[in-house]
Amino acid sequence: MSGSDEAALLGPAALVLRQAYDMDVAKRSLEALALYREGIAILLDVMKPLAADSPKRQKLRTRVEEYMTRAEKLKKLIERDKSLGKFHQQIRVANDSTGFGYARIFVPLVDEELTQVVVEDSYIRKHHQILNFIRFCELLVKSAPSLKGITLITGADESDKDGDLPGVAFKELKQSLAAKNIDLTVQFSSSLHDREIRFDNGWIVKIGRGLDYFKACPKYSIGSCDMDLRPCHETTIDILHKQSSS
Repeated sequence: MSGSDEAALLGPAALVLRQAYDMDVAKRSLEALALYREGIAILLDVMKPLAADSPKRQKLRTRVEEYMTRAEKLKKLIERDKSLGKFHQQIRVANDSTGFGYARIFVPLVDEELTQVVVEDSYIRKHHQILNFIRFCELLVKSAPSLKGITLITGADESDKDGDLPGVAFKELKQSLAAKNIDLTVQFSSSLHDREIRFDNGWIVKIGRGLDYFKACPKYSIGSCDMDLRPCHETTIDILHKQSSS
């Protein structure tokens, strides 16, 4: 089957499954698994209205089984590396690249076991940095059904050049999260240097630039709202997993 015929068969799932394959080849297993699952779900929706004996339905079923087999193998590889304490995936974000919104990085790490998230980031002080943190919190609210608390440990601004903005912003965000039954704790440290996000289901994410890896863009341009379309600064994202000692 030619590439165009395959794309026609897979329909709206074609692009997602192509991305899954590319991530798979690049050894970015978490992203690949999430994309395979998304593509499979789309294919199953495409199959629903088709007659049981439809040739197209039979071809789609074959593709679904193939992708499900690959997704299951990836899942087992990830679980094996997690159990051995060996899981380490690195994502290199090139300068001016796009497609690195928070959902792409963090959603594959979220599950029903996640209840607490700790963000250590020295620079959550300025308006755009606080907005980035809010976007991260919004993602958790949507994706983590069992989430109970978020802790932010950030740098103390001794110059006070940002005025009372952080205090006002964090108070408002705390109230907003409380309405979702999620507690926000904010701590300030003058000696904090690491940038690390820890999930209590074992995942650890280290980003060279912290959450602030997006470039500024004109207020009314593409990428001003959808962060997947926002150009990025060059950085490295390391994803690791640590087994619980309990």
